[in-house]
Amino acid sequence: MESDRSLRFFFWSQAIVFFYLAIDERFMLHESIGGFIGFNDALILLLIAFVQLVVFMYYKDFIKTLIYWNSPLVLGSICFVIMIIIDGFAPRDANLRLSFEDLFKLWGIFFFFRYSYNVYDRLVKPVTTKLAS
Repeated sequence: MESDRSLRFFFWSQAIVFFYLAIDERFMLHESIGGFIGFNDALILLLIAFVQLVVFMYYKDFIKTLIYWNSPLVLGSICFVIMIIIDGFAPRDANLRLSFEDLFKLWGIFFFFRYSYNVYDRLVKPVTTKLAS
């Protein structure tokens, strides 16, 4: 089992990624960064997805212990991948391209939030309840 310090890093990294994606959704950060640097803005989201894969591979043993409630994480990841494919490879003038991209992004965010709630409910809440007693 991972150490408390290592798990703290894992949870903080996930909170930071979730926060960035929420801010990015509102202020279109990856589009601005991509335009500033001069490359396809979808590559920034792809980089985030790659970093997440690396983090998940490092913590795979811990994540396996959470297998019972990992389905929202899997579904959110699938929606995120579909959104990146649409954003990076669909023709810009395709009918409903932005609608489908935002639809998959919204569902991805929902499933990631649901996963975060599952983590809170199963891991954090019992500890805080015990500490409060």
